[in-house]
Amino acid sequence: MQGVANMILGRSDEPALPDQGFAGSRPLISVENVGKTFQTASGERIEALEDVNFTVADGEFISIVGASGCGKSTLLRMIAGLGKASRGRLLISGKTILGPSADVGVVFQNATLLPWLTLRENVRLPLRVGSFRVDASGKVQDLLSMVGLSTFANAYPYELSGGMQQRAAICRALVRDPKVLILDEPFGALDALTREHMNLEMQKIWLSSRKTVLMLTHSISEAIFLGDRVIVMSPRPGRIILDQRIDVPRPRNFQDTVGHPEYLRLTREVRTLLMKGSSV
Repeated sequence: MQGVANMILGRSDEPALPDQGFAGSRPLISVENVGKTFQTASGERIEALEDVNFTVADGEFISIVGASGCGKSTLLRMIAGLGKASRGRLLISGKTILGPSADVGVVFQNATLLPWLTLRENVRLPLRVGSFRVDASGKVQDLLSMVGLSTFANAYPYELSGGMQQRAAICRALVRDPKVLILDEPFGALDALTREHMNLEMQKIWLSSRKTVLMLTHSISEAIFLGDRVIVMSPRPGRIILDQRIDVPRPRNFQDTVGHPEYLRLTREVRTLLMKGSSV
């Protein structure tokens, strides 16, 4: 199944390499000195982000954590082309991000599937927009097979569990073969057991597709379980206070990973940083 998915999504079987493994090459995503200022209706200026800098290599899985209101979602929306920076630059493949692009797929906290369309039709929907008006039923079916939903292709959203709906939303974000997949707290609305199951499913999807992923989450354990790197942001105005590689072997399972010394050390470090920030 993994080989089929890689063929469909245009990826090889080679493992994704971290940013350091691309020495001398241009990163896929660059965030350079980015700041964002909002102005309220009363004229008050709010600094949401200040001097944010990081790069992401092709195929990396980056987890971003921080307190509510620190600008995480604002940052991801700008990378998705859904907002503009007040200062600095954001680039994908060396090109400035000017607006929404087929290079970026986005999955939000709620699956937002259209209730009058079947699962297959919901996943196919992005292919009917703009220049993507093509018949790709085979690709849609292969994506559904990759996430274990092939037998539910003709089901409607109300017939699916929350976790199944989120897997369908991930398929919909992947159907145009984007370079980057952005996950904005994708499992926050799920119960604890379903969320753990979706962490395992997300790892399988990433190992199959080898997409570059940026995931926003409030769960420290989720961030470290899934990521190649974890980025921790300070309270508003959001700045990066930690950018740490996660040296835990893949593929990961909960039994071995949560007891791994590096997992335990990094979990404590991230929690300490976040608690210090929340007390300021």
